[in-house]
Amino acid sequence: MKITINGKETNSGAFTNLEELVAASVTKIDGLVVELNGKIVRKNQWKEQILKDSDKIEMIQFVGGG
Repeated sequence: MKITINGKETNSGAFTNLEELVAASVTKIDGLVVELNGKIVRKNQWKEQILKDSDKIEMIQFVGGG
């Protein structure tokens, strides 16, 4: 299955849902926003979002600083 993560196409047959993909992709989920095919997906819905071929995922991490 080919999906696009942050603009890069990848083969991602190891992940069945968005929660698994996020867990393998980032170390800290605080301040993380995930968009699937142009729509923001809330954290409590990640497990229910089954990944499909050609999905486009954007992960944006907000950080504080000064």
